[in-house]
Parts: sequence; C-alpha cells; structure tokens
Amino acid sequence: MGSKPGRKVFEIVEIVVLSTLLLIRLLFDSEENNWVNLLNFASLVVAFVSLYINVRTECLQYKKFDSITGCFVLILVALMVVFSFILAGKIPLNTKCNDVILIITLLLTLPSKLYSCIIANIIKNK
Repeated sequence: MGSKPGRKVFEIVEIVVLSTLLLIRLLFDSEENNWVNLLNFASLVVAFVSLYINVRTECLQYKKFDSITGCFVLILVALMVVFSFILAGKIPLNTKCNDVILIITLLLTLPSKLYSCIIANIIKNK
C-alpha cells in the first residue's frame, strides 16, 4: 500500500512481539507473577515506539521535527525509568494499574494515524 519496506518489517516484528506477549499471557497463571506487569508495560513501550515511527514517517520532512523527536525521547526515557522500577519491584502494579496501562496502550495504537496527522498539522502551522 505504498509504505516503505523498513516500515513493513517493523510492523511484522511488532505483530510477532505482541502476539508472543499475548501467548505468554494466555499460557501462564498471572495472579502471583510480576512478569505479567512487565509484559503489559512492555506492550505500552512497543505502542509508544510504533506511534513515534508513524509520526516520523508523516513529519520527517519538516524542520521542526527534531523537537518532536526530543519530546518522544524524553517520554521514552521516563517510560524506561518506570519500567526499571517495576522490574526492581519498587512500583507494584495491581489489576487496576494494569487495566490503565492497557487502555493507554490502546489509546496510543488505535488512532495513531490521527495523532500523526495532528502533529504534522501542528508542525506545519508553526
């Protein structure tokens, strides 16, 4: 559909990673395992990176894209810090937290093309 080969490879990798996470989630009991929280948060990070790649594809030709990249990098670093705290057990996640992470992940992935268009319009008009 006119997308670049590198983008198609990323989409395939994304599908494989998320399908693997889903399979692991379905096969193992989650009540006493902290790794399910890690998988859920990892899905959020994958969704965020996917959103960045969509925005990058849409906005790379604009000079002000560097500021958008900077914002994405800062948010990604913050996500990785939270991920490390979850991994270390400093931030315990309950069912409600996991549900919020899932909803945020869906909010990032489902309308990602819309977000790309909005960010492109903001960059164009400034």
